[in-house]
Amino acid sequence: MGKNRELGNKGDLPAWRLPADLKRFKELTDGSVVVMGRKNYESLPERFRPLPNRKNVVLTRDEIWAGPGVEIVHTVDEVLEKYGADENLWIIGGAEIYKLFLPYVNEMHLTEVDGQFEADTFFPEFSGFEITKEEIFPADEKNSHNTIYRVYKK
Repeated sequence: MGKNRELGNKGDLPAWRLPADLKRFKELTDGSVVVMGRKNYESLPERFRPLPNRKNVVLTRDEIWAGPGVEIVHTVDEVLEKYGADENLWIIGGAEIYKLFLPYVNEMHLTEVDGQFEADTFFPEFSGFEITKEEIFPADEKNSHNTIYRVYKK
């Protein structure tokens, strides 16, 4: 997210390019259950749908929507019933999904991008967490912006 919690603009990421962060995301979620909203799933490049080596769960209100290689769920309760005890459960967005699950989250892994970006989608405000890990990554020839990776715990 950007400095003002920016997540997206017109169905795409804001104007940053961060392959190092995408690599960390892949390493963290590899072999896990990832839960995302339909719009977030549809925003993934086709070649990455479903995300490889992960159980892809899509939360949608659309009763007839289907996606290849994904499990469809329609409520937060359904996700929590099936996967709530799984310590390898990752909520990966978008903004509506983050907001729905925030009351149930005990740990968050967030990357803050050093910049302010045009956006129409934002990470929800949160409180009651403390930073337990923080790493700074400077921009380089492959990564467009400085970033701070933080782990928050309740």
